[in-house]
Amino acid sequence: MKANIKNLKICYIGGGSRNWTWVLMQDLAFEKEIAGTIELYDIKPDAAKSNEVIGNDLMAKYNEGRWKFHANPSLSDALTGCDFVFISILPADFEEMAVDVHLSEKYGIYQSVGDTAGVGGLIRALRTIPQFRGIAQAVKKYAPPSLGHQLHEPHEHLHPHAVQGISRYKEFRLLPRSVQHPEAAGHGTGRSGCRPQGQ
Repeated sequence: MKANIKNLKICYIGGGSRNWTWVLMQDLAFEKEIAGTIELYDIKPDAAKSNEVIGNDLMAKYNEGRWKFHANPSLSDALTGCDFVFISILPADFEEMAVDVHLSEKYGIYQSVGDTAGVGGLIRALRTIPQFRGIAQAVKKYAPPSLGHQLHEPHEHLHPHAVQGISRYKEFRLLPRSVQHPEAAGHGTGRSGCRPQGQ
């Protein structure tokens, strides 16, 4: 991939997020070296539209509009021609996530966090992997040369092998929640990274 760093296109799947998307906005607001467009795709278009307004206001105020945020209701259009794909989705709701944490207590297994490893992470993975594979199919079809970055749990279970044979990301990185700077992600400081077979 030979990207023009002054005209990057990033597809953000889950672009209506009020956590990771806002962290990205804050980082980009002070980024002077690279520029481009963030295509915000979300199953809740109104949330993505709100983030478009917030993001563009921040960019206009702090970095002369080098980055443009665009809420895109079409996943295929958001992916086409992109250089990077960020995935930050929350499968199910908080009631179902509570099951991830507490179901194992019936069997004497207590966990403080149930979205990453252990029983809770496995349960969450059963919901997440089918959605993730669907996203990987879309990436394969519309943005095969892109670099993929996954920003949500469960990291251990959403290993690249979960989408092996579907996605042809040049690289696929799983980033721990503590990584909040694109430059860190770009230098491969995520928890794990691998190249699919044949790449």
